[in-house]
Amino acid sequence: MGILANALTVSCLLLTFVVMVLFGKNHTLDLLLIATVILIFVLDALDGYVVRKQNETSQLGGILDTLADRIIENTFWLYFTIRGLIPVEMPIAVMARGFITDTLQGMNGYPKSGWTHALIPSRISRALSGITKMLVLQALLAR
Repeated sequence: MGILANALTVSCLLLTFVVMVLFGKNHTLDLLLIATVILIFVLDALDGYVVRKQNETSQLGGILDTLADRIIENTFWLYFTIRGLIPVEMPIAVMARGFITDTLQGMNGYPKSGWTHALIPSRISRALSGITKMLVLQALLAR
């Protein structure tokens, strides 16, 4: 992954922690932070686009992207669980899916076909997963 894509990934991580630290302190600020969640997901999608456009994949960049994705997801799920907005089973299911897909990817790389392709690298799967997570997280923040 190139420098720009890595910078986008690190920005997503930093913004996630900013949202967690500031959320719930001021209603007007909370609205901005909900919009920031959209920005986090847009930047996450943009880093993949940048990598494909610039054809700058690297093992380190791939690891950083996956690690950041899991930290961001798990931070939000744990936050909502601790606040009592969702039952503990929900983050367990989401985290289990992440562990499974990351393990399959680590063992097989990015498969070109079959059920693991549909689950892990297909653009449809990744887009549906990202959009669903973004909408759920926004809805939970808006509560």
